[in-house]
Amino acid sequence: MLYSSYMYAFFCFVLFQLNIWDTAGHERFVSGWQHHCRQVSHAVLVYDVTDRQSFINISTWKTIVEHAGSEVSISLVGNKSDLTNRCEVSEEEGLALAKDLGCISFHLVSAKDNENIDECFRSAARGAIRRLVRMLPSE
Repeated sequence: MLYSSYMYAFFCFVLFQLNIWDTAGHERFVSGWQHHCRQVSHAVLVYDVTDRQSFINISTWKTIVEHAGSEVSISLVGNKSDLTNRCEVSEEEGLALAKDLGCISFHLVSAKDNENIDECFRSAARGAIRRLVRMLPSE
């Protein structure tokens, strides 16, 4: 299911509207999503730490984001950090992939326990705003 929501952030007394799209890893949304991606300034790529294949698929998703036609900053997020007994992807592997892909941040989160979720979205908002500020014409 394609999920969309809005989040608002203040930066230098300016209100920014952040559109958040969640494809839940479903490739059937790629063609329609690529159209919207042309205006994206930041992407959060999420994998499931209990599913190695979702981690492997991150490189594909990064390529999809890059081919959408805009320069996008990226954050990498490993979800389900609360399931330590079922972990298939280590934090070190996540950090290494984030570095290899040139991501501006890496977070381990637990959506279930609401662990590091706020910091993840703050980081995404900062990445998006930095990108938008760089696009402003200099005076």
